[in-house]
Amino acid sequence: MKKENLPLNLSARSIKRRDFLKTAGFAGTVGLILPGISLFGANAPNNKLNIALIGTWGRGEAHFGAISSENVVALCDINEEHLAFGAKKFPDAKTYVDWRKCIDQKDINAVVICTADHTHAFIANWSINRGYHVYCEKPLGISVEEVRVVRANYLKNKNKIATQHGTQRHEYPNFNRVRELVLDGAVGQLKTVCAWGNRRLPRPGYLPPAGDPP
Repeated sequence: MKKENLPLNLSARSIKRRDFLKTAGFAGTVGLILPGISLFGANAPNNKLNIALIGTWGRGEAHFGAISSENVVALCDINEEHLAFGAKKFPDAKTYVDWRKCIDQKDINAVVICTADHTHAFIANWSINRGYHVYCEKPLGISVEEVRVVRANYLKNKNKIATQHGTQRHEYPNFNRVRELVLDGAVGQLKTVCAWGNRRLPRPGYLPPAGDPP
């Protein structure tokens, strides 16, 4: 098996999500921004991407609507029941249980990554190495090192591919408003930031909750 570089800070290619959607030619409910090829109108065959969906359950299912207007040519899930679920939606796609074999399929243009967190960086990096456009659900990696390696690989290929990380909520106006307040000094010198959430992920390896929400 080929040894791949491991790990997208996408700020190096900052494009507003809504503008990129116009370029992409398809805007589903989850807002993928993988670009199509503009040729003889938005519905021309050459204007559709050949997409591999890796992870066909949970977040993967959430992308069904967005990618259904493209050519979904490959599906991958380690859980064969979940894979069969995706195959009902995209019966013409080839199916895999090993993502490494999936992304070696020769006709792929773009990859949508919806797998377990600890695999995101590896799949993103292998896909970038093959010249694929990449949409990756969050988190991009499970360590700073993973994310930095993916970003470095992306920067080497940024003129060839389009990428997006699944943090669409940063497009909400309130995020930008708070950022501007902080940069303008409205809160003084920022020293500490605390965040609370009501969503717990009961998985091994996650730290137990600490402190009480205000």
